[in-house]
Amino acid sequence: MSESSAQGKPEDVGANGAPINQESATVETPDPLSEVPRFLKPNVEESVTSPVSEASGKKRSPFVKFLLGSLYCLFLFAALAIGSAMGYIRTSPIMSQIVMQALDRTPPDQVFNKDTLTVLILGCDEDLTIGGANIIHQQARSDMLLLLKCDFKNRSIVGLSIPRDTYYKLEGYPGHKINAFHAIGGNELSQAAIEDMLGVKIDKTISLDFESFKQMVDLVGGVHINVPRKMDYDDNAGHLHIHLVPGPQVLNGEQAMGFVRFRHADSDFARQQRQREFVLALKAEVMKKPGLFDAVARKAIEVLNNELTPRECASLALFSKSLPPTSIQMTGLPVREKEGTTALFLDKPRAKAVLKKLGMLKAEDSQGKDEEEGKPSN
Repeated sequence: MSESSAQGKPEDVGANGAPINQESATVETPDPLSEVPRFLKPNVEESVTSPVSEASGKKRSPFVKFLLGSLYCLFLFAALAIGSAMGYIRTSPIMSQIVMQALDRTPPDQVFNKDTLTVLILGCDEDLTIGGANIIHQQARSDMLLLLKCDFKNRSIVGLSIPRDTYYKLEGYPGHKINAFHAIGGNELSQAAIEDMLGVKIDKTISLDFESFKQMVDLVGGVHINVPRKMDYDDNAGHLHIHLVPGPQVLNGEQAMGFVRFRHADSDFARQQRQREFVLALKAEVMKKPGLFDAVARKAIEVLNNELTPRECASLALFSKSLPPTSIQMTGLPVREKEGTTALFLDKPRAKAVLKKLGMLKAEDSQGKDEEEGKPSN
């Protein structure tokens, strides 16, 4: 599937140049507010369960499965920081913040000075090829978009996955797939586009720093992993190349990134097992080298691009860990596809209903523009 470039527009015609068929079909999305599987409960000692929703009995879309896995990893990073930090409070100011939050359990609404916190999480291509030219370590397309709302008073977390190919026309800009806005204006423009499209208010936007992830692994000398199968995947445009052979081995940062990101022809259950195995392996390496823990913890914060303080990370981890599975819910943004284009279009009535039920709308009449406004042009 081709992506819009940083300055381009999504495809609007078929390969033969025919105009887009205005008849649209609704893309199947997960049932609104179906229960998140138990594996999202951020306890690294618990076993991982099937990705099938117990409430609906239906499997989730691959996109939502990937987002669930990414959210799971974020929780595990925070759990790693808290679980490993307890013995090193005397040696590290950053650990003091994490451990003190774990000990005094300051309510999250006091940590963030608000009853709810809405966070946009972006996973972005760091290296991107556009028009034959490489863009290295600059703003790139967001490969993953997750809107997360933590309600500290009502004790719940709800999440909304946003397909990266969703088309939107933000005032003052050409129409783009939603993931292209990050390449144009970074976190700020991505946040503005999604707020305008959905009628929500976002408190923080976090773009995951994959380079810091790799550096964190290299810092401890790699992680011992038993790779369960041969893993081969190449994405030349995104400069993602995964080539791992089965068997016990020490993975460096680049290889570990491939190990946790690999999802080609793989089940969600297998991905969650790999992500859990990686976090436990990293924790084991850190515990063997306590002198490195402060540096590793700093890198873990950098993976979140320093958008959260150590105390905030600890607060969110403890809050999410305290919730029962039924209080953590996930759904996908309802969108429609149109023949002849790879872009997806907001299903406005269904989207508004989902956002309202999630409690994300900032006003009853807010919902952004109809997807037909400023539709892709020739």
